[in-house]
Amino acid sequence: MASISSCPTSGLDGIERVLFDLMPKMNVAPEWYQLLDALFAEDFRTASTLIEDNPALLSERDSIGETVLHFLAVENSLPGIEWLHARGSSLDTKNKFGTPLLFEVAQLGYRDLYRKLLDMGVDAKQTDDLGRSLPEYLREFDELTMAEFVETCREP
Repeated sequence: MASISSCPTSGLDGIERVLFDLMPKMNVAPEWYQLLDALFAEDFRTASTLIEDNPALLSERDSIGETVLHFLAVENSLPGIEWLHARGSSLDTKNKFGTPLLFEVAQLGYRDLYRKLLDMGVDAKQTDDLGRSLPEYLREFDELTMAEFVETCREP
């Protein structure tokens, strides 16, 4: 499986290209990218070594306030999320814009991951920095079906 940070740029367009172009400018240690790549590839041996050598990688944030956990969530990579959570990464983390990780998962329509995060203990009642609940946030972005879905889900 190709790593996220080493993917060729040809064929990328739109938001994918913008995100790729931002990656080198995110002001994080090279080990942050190595951890992201290892977890994306489900190489937990390498990930363990990286965390043993630098435990701060679990909470290190890029220039937009996102952790490796954010990136894995946006990629719908449950094994890496579970691995990080088991080692203390908070599921209730927010980026520097005040958007909780759970909001991003829901906005992307990842229903199974949303349910799994609830099972893992994420705070479904958290708000963003503007005070919006998740359903309010989703409605603002015209994600009406997902807003209805999250309203029907119950915390475990």
